[in-house]
Amino acid sequence: MMKRQLAIVALFAITALKVSAQQDPYYTFFMFNQMVYNPAYAGSKDAICATATYKKQWSGFVGSPEFQTITVNSPVGKKLGVGLGVINDKIGFQNSLNALFNLSYKFQVGSTGTLAVGAAGGFMQKSLDGTKMVAVDQLDPKIPKSKVSASAPDVNAGLWYTNPSIYNLKVGLSATHLMQSTITYDALGGSVDSKLATHYYLNAGIEYPLTGSITLEPNILVKKDPSKIQVDINAFALYNNKIRGGVLYRTGDALTAMVGYKVNDNLHFGYAYDFTTTGIKKYSGGSHELYVTYCFKLKTKVREKPTIIRLTPRYL
Repeated sequence: MMKRQLAIVALFAITALKVSAQQDPYYTFFMFNQMVYNPAYAGSKDAICATATYKKQWSGFVGSPEFQTITVNSPVGKKLGVGLGVINDKIGFQNSLNALFNLSYKFQVGSTGTLAVGAAGGFMQKSLDGTKMVAVDQLDPKIPKSKVSASAPDVNAGLWYTNPSIYNLKVGLSATHLMQSTITYDALGGSVDSKLATHYYLNAGIEYPLTGSITLEPNILVKKDPSKIQVDINAFALYNNKIRGGVLYRTGDALTAMVGYKVNDNLHFGYAYDFTTTGIKKYSGGSHELYVTYCFKLKTKVREKPTIIRLTPRYL
């Protein structure tokens, strides 16, 4: 019982830190879910692609972080890309819903490179269930007595570079919550402000063929929030273009084992388990993440050459 109480206290201490620092959920499978933090990724494939992600962080805690993400994106013609992303993030008694429409535009760089510029606009809604909160001072004006919610506009921006001739190189640079909007809850006799802080992301990845049947897929993601810089480094081995296996290290947080399977070029999915490396591992059962991606290939119409009949005076 004492361990559980300590775990709950630790959870909310960490939650309080997260509110003032890292506000975006982090993804172990970030390489397959790029559009959630980089709108320039929208329309990067010649297909309509949908990705769903679920993560349960620090299992074993009461009210531990949990989120679901759904993104859909598609090219529009040769230059434009569009997408829609929805993130539902729950921590303790607070729930955040982020919905954004993404738009990108592509430029040719050299003979084989492509640079996309993207922006996303939408809203962030936060809700707090005050009925489940008990204040030491029952007259604390900052503690709502009911379920409250509020929303504010939200904007992201990013760059996305790809070059198939350099081991299918991918490089992204982006920022979220550029408006730094303030979401204000109405509470008893007062209000509670939650300000969105700008987060920055830099990531890169390649696909390097080791043998005829094995491809190495290393990736790196650097994240910066108002209080710290965190780095994710991973490496997948793809066998026979079907089975994936790999590991990830996240600085100051976790070591992860990852597996995945490609049913075909259109459908692939995976599972990751985070082994927590911080002191919280005494109370946590680790973190679990699942993702699935499905792409609808766009058919390109091939214009048939018209049949040309040449007439000569001989046959007139």
